Amino acid sequence: MKKKLLFLATLGWSFLASAQFSAADVIFYVGDGPDTAFCVVDFQDGSSDSSYAWGYLFDAVNTISAEDMLNDIDAAEPKIGFAMSGGFLNDIIYNSHSGIAGSPNYWGTWSKTSSTTWSANAGIGEILSNGDWFGCSYTDFSPAIEPGEPIAAYHSAKFSSADIRFWIGSGADTAIFVADFVTPIYGEQVSYAWGYLFDGTTDGQTMLDDIAAADVNLSIITGGGFLNDIYFNDQVGEAGSPYYWGTFSGTNLSDWTLNSGLSTTVNPGDWFGCAYDAWQPRRPFYPSAAQDSAEFVQSDLAWYYGSGADTAVIVIDFNEGADGESFAFGYLFDAGTTTAENALQELNDASDLLNVSMGGGFLNDITYQALAGIGGSPYYWSTWSSLNNGGWELNSGLSEVLSNGDWFGCAYSSWNPATFPSTPISEAPLSGIEELKQEVKAYPNPTNSNLWVETANADRIEIYDLQGKLVMNQLVFDAKTQLNLADIPTGIYQLHLISDNNRRLTKIVKQ
Repeated sequence: MKKKLLFLATLGWSFLASAQFSAADVIFYVGDGPDTAFCVVDFQDGSSDSSYAWGYLFDAVNTISAEDMLNDIDAAEPKIGFAMSGGFLNDIIYNSHSGIAGSPNYWGTWSKTSSTTWSANAGIGEILSNGDWFGCSYTDFSPAIEPGEPIAAYHSAKFSSADIRFWIGSGADTAIFVADFVTPIYGEQVSYAWGYLFDGTTDGQTMLDDIAAADVNLSIITGGGFLNDIYFNDQVGEAGSPYYWGTFSGTNLSDWTLNSGLSTTVNPGDWFGCAYDAWQPRRPFYPSAAQDSAEFVQSDLAWYYGSGADTAVIVIDFNEGADGESFAFGYLFDAGTTTAENALQELNDASDLLNVSMGGGFLNDITYQALAGIGGSPYYWSTWSSLNNGGWELNSGLSEVLSNGDWFGCAYSSWNPATFPSTPISEAPLSGIEELKQEVKAYPNPTNSNLWVETANADRIEIYDLQGKLVMNQLVFDAKTQLNLADIPTGIYQLHLISDNNRRLTKIVKQ
């Protein structure tokens, strides 16, 4: 693969947005109501990220002051603190930035609209109207300095270490890695996060190498101390003018700053981020938690429907990316390929607890026991393809062709972004079939060659490898059947006991 060098990550922020910052650039909104105002806080501390902007939603029918807006931002953002008393703005602290009144400067306050320039105002008692901008600038007033061009504030609580699903490494200390492919092909579903365990300190190169080695869906290409290319599922970021990977350091989503690259020291609690775009890229955006492909595998399936030698995994997730309401079902079919629509229709027909509504080539509604995902703004079903639990990519919908070993996922979420299915649990969505609950008895397990299987209430035995390939198919004539596994390679297999109305599974190990 051709290697391309990364622009020096020490380039300043002077190459940021070519257009003036506007309301369209604001990301983090606080409050609720039909009217909108904006808050800019500039610490004037000479850093590359001294000035930030928030959006504020309110109802101008009520009398809402700038002090109300600052209090609401304070309540919504854990990393910021506003100190106000007697109608005066005293101190602001935000991550590593601080402006303490009188030490040595003070906070000046400013107003403008989208069509005017900043002018000094009467302070935090200023009454807000729709479209107003309220600014705070830390200055000695000689002269007073208006707020500079801001960057969009991110919500620090939008993602934290508690949201990580895939932890890599070992040790008592933790860090978070975020890779942001930036191009919003699917809304903002282009930023992903992994957790990293270590002791003491590490560096960006070691952290990225270890994470890429552990995740089969992730490939990171580096050379000469530079980060060149990152591939994750269907996302591609290949370095080459004008697109490069910028590297960032932070301690949460709200304090990213450009760092010196892969040699950057990573301390306990740090975040290390990469963002790909025409230079300079944005700071890494709100991520989704990457999933461990080994956390749920095909051999974990408890129930199959359909018939045939080919297998697929169908995942239905009701819970907008959160864990706990995602379910997996095994699907058997023949003839090499089928469509997702066929797979869902057969699942609908096989289960008396699940209902799938489709029409005109679209997936509309799914209900399962007490859960319901009814399509309608802003919630819809998105559909995904994968070969494992961590490799989800958006697909073409119900017409998607399934081959042996494929995974097809349906995820109910508010667009945009669409949210890929979270790690599922295996389900057996039938009622009234008591045989499904019976234990499968196969012994000795593990075995070197011969395996005895108690086969009461079964007509056929099938054995599949973990890739879904049928390796043995035998009719059952007695209550106990002996299988000769001498010619089967060592490994883990699924044994299926099949009758007319159910399929029971167990894992077996060939030594």
